[in-house]
Amino acid sequence: MSKSNTMIRKTLYALFSLLLFVLLLQGCVTEESCYRGMLGDGLRPTFLNSDGTVATDSMARIAGVYKFVNGQFAGALEPISDSTYALPINDCDNIEVVALATHISDDFNMETANSDTKLSDVWASLMSTTQGNLQIYSGRVWYGRWTYPSGEHLKGVVTLPMTNHAARVTVVVDNLKRCYGEGTYAVKVSGFCRSIAYDGSVRGEAIDYRPKVVISDDRLTASAVCSLPASAKGITVEVTRDRQPVLTAVATGDGQPITLQAGEDKIVKIDAITATTTISVSNWHDASSYFEIHRSRVGVR
Repeated sequence: MSKSNTMIRKTLYALFSLLLFVLLLQGCVTEESCYRGMLGDGLRPTFLNSDGTVATDSMARIAGVYKFVNGQFAGALEPISDSTYALPINDCDNIEVVALATHISDDFNMETANSDTKLSDVWASLMSTTQGNLQIYSGRVWYGRWTYPSGEHLKGVVTLPMTNHAARVTVVVDNLKRCYGEGTYAVKVSGFCRSIAYDGSVRGEAIDYRPKVVISDDRLTASAVCSLPASAKGITVEVTRDRQPVLTAVATGDGQPITLQAGEDKIVKIDAITATTTISVSNWHDASSYFEIHRSRVGVR
C-alpha cells in the first residue's frame, strides 16, 4: 500500500472521528436545551359541556392524570394546589396528558399503567358492580386529552378540557300491538363497547342491554340505556314478542348505521307498521336507566 493511500485513510478516519464527536456534542447540547422546566402554574382538568361552557359536577372524582411521551406512558402527574397538576415539559418530545373522572369507582376496572403502556391500550373497562350489572350509574364519564404545544411558553394555569364520553339512547316503538298483537314485549339494544383506551377510543367486548319497557296507547318506551359509545358499526335494536324477534332496526331511513358517539343522547323511534326508523338528538338528562346487561362473545374492535 502506497504512502498516499495510507495518508488518505488516516485523513478520512480523522474526519469521521471528528464528525462523530461533533454529533455527540450536539446531542448533549440538544438534550440540555430540550428541558423547559415546569408548565406555567400547572395543568387543571376542567369539565366542559358540549357547547364548551364549564360544567359543574361536584360528584366526579379524578381517576388518573397521566403523561405520555412519544406515545409511551411516562408517569402520573403530581397534584399541586388549587386542583392543578405539575407537568415537566421539553421541546424535543411529543408530550400528551390524559385524564379520566367518574362518579362511582365501582363503574370501572382500571388498568395499571407501566412503562410499556401505549396510548392505544385499554385504560378502563366497565365491570360488575354489587348489583351484578355493567352500566354507568352516574351517566357521566369525563375524559380529557391535552397535547403540549412544543416551543410555546405557556404561562399561568393551563386548562385540560374534559368532556363527557358516556352515551345514552332511548328506544320508542309506535303501533306495536296494532302490527303484532298482544303479547309480552321486550327490547334488546346491542353494539356498545365495554372499554375506553388512554387515547379516548372505545373498544373491547361488546355488551347488549335489555332496558325495562312500558307500553301505553300502543307506544313502547324503553328506559334510557347509558353506557360507553357504540363501535363504528353502530347499534342494533331488536324487539321481541313472547321471546320471539318481530322487529329489528340496524339503520336509519336513509340506510345509515344508528351511530352513538361519546356525549350523545339519542332517541331511536321506530314505526312498526311502516318499519321506518328515525333518530332525534335529545338534551342530556338524568332519565331512568334500569336495564339488564348481557355480554356478547364477539369482540368489538
